[in-house]
Amino acid sequence: MAATEAPQLRRRGGGPRTAEGKARAKMNALRHGLRAQGFALLPHEDEEAFRALVDELRRALKPADAAEAVYVDAIAIAIWRERRADRLEAEVLADIAPAEEGRSCGSDLRGEAARASLATILRYRSAAQLEHRRALAMLAEHRRLRAARTNELNAAATAGERAHRPAAAPEARNMAEIRDDTNELGEPSPPPDRLPETVLIEPREEDRLRLNPLDSNRARALGRDPDLVLPVPGLEPRLWPKAQDRAVEGPYPPGHPQPYRRIPGLPWDAWWDHQHLLSEKPLRVGEVLSARAA
Repeated sequence: MAATEAPQLRRRGGGPRTAEGKARAKMNALRHGLRAQGFALLPHEDEEAFRALVDELRRALKPADAAEAVYVDAIAIAIWRERRADRLEAEVLADIAPAEEGRSCGSDLRGEAARASLATILRYRSAAQLEHRRALAMLAEHRRLRAARTNELNAAATAGERAHRPAAAPEARNMAEIRDDTNELGEPSPPPDRLPETVLIEPREEDRLRLNPLDSNRARALGRDPDLVLPVPGLEPRLWPKAQDRAVEGPYPPGHPQPYRRIPGLPWDAWWDHQHLLSEKPLRVGEVLSARAA
């Protein structure tokens, strides 16, 4: 009987082939960072604030070895995710109209979408709080086991060497103090000085353009500030963002059209009418030239 041929395996096409592509595809569906498999900073999140949180926890909890450092970093990530949930809850409540006159925003929960959004955020916050408690418990258990192991080694050394070793000098340190500064191999184990492994997520161009029509790959290549709307000759200011490819680079003499900045959360054609809502005034010629010189 003739040997049967092995079935042909078909590869499911369209997927990424490289490690970099797979890592990028892993983040494609990420919107708020609460359900990501790995921890990642979102574009609007402050890396310095996250670094300060990690440093503060490391100073407070003082990890003595690599395992404790992992648990302390897990606590920092859980706290950061709790803060994300708090911020999202505030944003959702601000978008819900008052139930009646005199009441605050977020009180009208008759809409199905509003109730579903709040329920989802509460579920995410509960998951982050559970991660926080689990990391604290694992850190405490590791330290308990480490202390018990240190006591066993100290007791064994005391029992075996008491009759053979000379009296310790008054300034000599005992075994427990020495082992507190070393790992199980007797090597020093200082606390780590680097951040936990994180990824900074950059949104795709279509997502950037949806939030800000000035944040295109071409504008980035030209080194333009995506939040700065430059004057376009012959057009009224509210139409300048639509024609940034014809914008004037400057300088901007006083009395002539001046650049202005976008207002997050508003349509691009409403930015000019709401410049008074910004904390900083529209840039003037002196500020533009000083910024370029810097």
